[in-house]
Amino acid sequence: MFKKIIIFVLSLYSLFVVNSFSVENKILFKVNNEIISSIDILNEISYLKLINPNLKSTNQKNLYEIAKNSLIREHIKKIELEKNNIDINIDEDNLNKIKKNFSNKFGLKSNKELKSFLKQVDLNEKDIFKKLIIENLWNSFIVKKFIKDVKIDEEKIKKEVSKIEYQYEYNLSELIFELNNNEKIDTKYNEIVDKIKQQSFEEIATLLSISDSSKTGGILGWIKENALNQSIKNELVNLKSGDITKPLVIPGGILILKINNKREVKREIDVNKEIQLVVRNKTNEQLNQFSVLYFNKIRKDVLINEL
Repeated sequence: MFKKIIIFVLSLYSLFVVNSFSVENKILFKVNNEIISSIDILNEISYLKLINPNLKSTNQKNLYEIAKNSLIREHIKKIELEKNNIDINIDEDNLNKIKKNFSNKFGLKSNKELKSFLKQVDLNEKDIFKKLIIENLWNSFIVKKFIKDVKIDEEKIKKEVSKIEYQYEYNLSELIFELNNNEKIDTKYNEIVDKIKQQSFEEIATLLSISDSSKTGGILGWIKENALNQSIKNELVNLKSGDITKPLVIPGGILILKINNKREVKREIDVNKEIQLVVRNKTNEQLNQFSVLYFNKIRKDVLINEL
């Protein structure tokens, strides 16, 4: 088994100098009073490989960093939820909805199949759904806190949708980065592009992106052209599949998009349905930006100690 054959050695400035893990369960970090152990890291790696198969070819040093960052983000969210008196022990009905959504992603048709599947990939059911509960509660928290700040011009959307017969759809992945100290956008962008050339966009997005989409390699899926803001549309229009954009400044960071694929599609016959889809996509885009901004704000008040 994976856990039995890798030995884990940690040092503050040189991670994975020895290409091995240890089954000994050591406390590695504290996020305030929340503990992250070596076993937590191993379990997180297994989980991330499950939801993002691109990580299967990632080297151990990067896997460690990705898992560490993912767990730190999760604990910060948990701390903030509890600070706002949000109980992570949800009721059975909501838990079953989360389980059903997870099962559907992997084509699992029953609770028995779910249990068998998790056993095969060496993941603990309780731990997995605790993670998914935290993520769901965080998303609900962000919606409740910021939905009033979302600005959508529905009349403008109606006019745009009504006059468009054909438009492009883009299958996109994103990487959102932030600048530290005296870093310059172009310098950091070029450093990231060099990393992407050596590895892949998805792996570098998982490693470096501050967006919640980082867990799945930054994948956003298919998005209609009229659901994108004008600056992004202007950037994408002359690019082809496989290209990445120049750095785009957005609330909360700097955005790089990759076009995985693009296609021209005819407008939905049901115009109202098309309008609602655009409204929903634009709403989600703004809420995701609020989520990044808010997370960056609360992260500054959290004490992270490496032990």
